[in-house]
Amino acid sequence: MTDRETAPLAPARRRPRWPVAACLLAAGAALAGGAEDEVPVTFAFDPGAAAPRRVCVAGEFNGWAPDAWPLERGADGVFRRAARLAPGVYRYKFVVDGAWTHDPANPRREPDGHRNSVLVVGDVPAPDLAPRPPVPRPTRARAGAFHVLEAASLPPPPAGLPPRPVFVYTPPSYAREAARRFPVVYAHDGQNVWSEDGICFGHGGWYLDEALDRLAAAGAIEEVILVAVPHGEDRMDEYGAGWERYGALLRDVVKPAVDARFRTRPGPRDTALIGSSMGGLVSFKLALARPDVFGAAACLSSSFWFKTPDGRSAFDLLAARDPAAPRPRLYLDSGTAGRGQDGAPDTRRMRDALRGAGWAGRDLAHHEAEGATHDERAWRARADVPLRFLFGE
Repeated sequence: MTDRETAPLAPARRRPRWPVAACLLAAGAALAGGAEDEVPVTFAFDPGAAAPRRVCVAGEFNGWAPDAWPLERGADGVFRRAARLAPGVYRYKFVVDGAWTHDPANPRREPDGHRNSVLVVGDVPAPDLAPRPPVPRPTRARAGAFHVLEAASLPPPPAGLPPRPVFVYTPPSYAREAARRFPVVYAHDGQNVWSEDGICFGHGGWYLDEALDRLAAAGAIEEVILVAVPHGEDRMDEYGAGWERYGALLRDVVKPAVDARFRTRPGPRDTALIGSSMGGLVSFKLALARPDVFGAAACLSSSFWFKTPDGRSAFDLLAARDPAAPRPRLYLDSGTAGRGQDGAPDTRRMRDALRGAGWAGRDLAHHEAEGATHDERAWRARADVPLRFLFGE
């Protein structure tokens, strides 16, 4: 697609859904002769009448790598894989011929649009999987600064996307300087970016509201309006195969409503994106595809391994980009912990690809958080770094 304002964002083809009949999970005591703290686990996937060519399991135990842990088909047609995991709580999905699906035979599932199944290994406390309130409850927000744009007050979303509320946090000077306008950062996974404890599997939120207030008070960044957009029921589809349709939601529904109701500086120079994991990936793609709307993006722990059903990745999007098009400012980071090193190798590869495409100086930043894992606690710990890149004086 082009970078012109008039170019429509085409709806993406949805991934196929496989009829999954059963999945068996077994977790028992540690095997004799093995690592003392590891527990044997068997992943099993029964495709029913379907005939997938390849089934893998991806989760927190393998850095969410979609192809790293293939299952083998048995004589009974069931796909299985044996593994050994340290005691703990793990989120995971099956990847069936490239389509991601939860485990329908496992009743434990995250109570949100991630649709991740939850595996409890060993003698550890089970997580709280009760549904979360539909509206975040930031505990450190300034009084009067947190606003909710109800879904019914917004124009209808693009076809195939569910309506949703949008959460807005205004900076300290907003109420007392009536003529002043402010830059905006749009945050994906808008349920999880607030100063809330106990959410996100106990990791807590990003505390972006607190971070923005603290950095602005220290004079480290300009005061910023935070717009948090929740993901829908199928987060993987919205940020992955359906990223262009989700981009149309931000560009044609959310941003016009925010610009109309709040004192923003609406141009691309003052409009940024921030997200992590698949949210980091969609931040990268939207900024690359529409720098005329989103002039900067902070992409934390981005899922650069992801490919659309036709096999295209973010690397392909970069390669197909018009060299004469405006370059958005891009921040890339990762941790280094876990089997997949939090995507550090792919993030370094993307950094090098961007340099080869002309990104340099203040237009590109790359940061590695040594030992950081793939979770909200880690993103919260380094949130100051991308915020300084986006809005630092």
